[in-house]
Amino acid sequence: MIMKNELLADAFIVCFDDPPADDQPPADAPKDDPAPKDEPIADPKIQELINQKVAEATKQQSLKAQKALAELEALKRRDDLTKGQRDDLEKRVETIQNELMTKEQLFEQEKKKKEKQYTQQVETLTQERDTWQTRYTESTISRAITDASAKNEAYDSDTIVAILRPNTKLMEVLDDNGTPTGRFESKVTFLDPEGKDGKPVEMTLSVPDAVKRMTELEKYQYLFKGKAAGGTGRGNTGGGKALDVKELAKDPEAYRKARREGKIQL
Repeated sequence: MIMKNELLADAFIVCFDDPPADDQPPADAPKDDPAPKDEPIADPKIQELINQKVAEATKQQSLKAQKALAELEALKRRDDLTKGQRDDLEKRVETIQNELMTKEQLFEQEKKKKEKQYTQQVETLTQERDTWQTRYTESTISRAITDASAKNEAYDSDTIVAILRPNTKLMEVLDDNGTPTGRFESKVTFLDPEGKDGKPVEMTLSVPDAVKRMTELEKYQYLFKGKAAGGTGRGNTGGGKALDVKELAKDPEAYRKARREGKIQL
């Protein structure tokens, strides 16, 4: 900048020496018509020389900055730097890089930075939304199955959850016209082995209806109190030890065998 100012000053002296006395403007020249500011230098050669000197100075500054940037980048690769030193180097590198960029490049850099921040925010919010949605869905479905299991006197509600949960979804309730109501209900895709005409049939049932249907099917009766057929074991004359249905809930085959032998304890 000093070199540029000196050249401009020299050029000003060359082009604007005091004119002869008879060329002086009259004393009563209008004061409201001042000479334009930043008037371009009249001599094109001088202007070209100035431009050349400025370009050379700018190039030299750019080369110095690039050299300093390369040295800082080399320092960053060292392993013996503290975190504070590394952070300071990062800041210096960023400063020099910004000085070497044009306005357009700086704009593009800032634009990409903002786009990256926006993308990260969207991803974070989406992840949080999905997490809370999953938690809500799991909580709602598990609670519905647990409540229905308790109502139907299941020995172990966790067992009923394990059976029904994989085939249960949270679905929006429709009104009589098929229009969504904004309310959601847990629905089970339930395979009834004794469905229409005694043949297996797949149905979509509410959780309470699905659990109620389980109590009516021999396949699942061992999971519920008071649903077992056969004796209780208390009047068993074989002298065998009475069995606990709750313990048999995890083993359907053992339950069926005990029921046939009249060893069920309710």
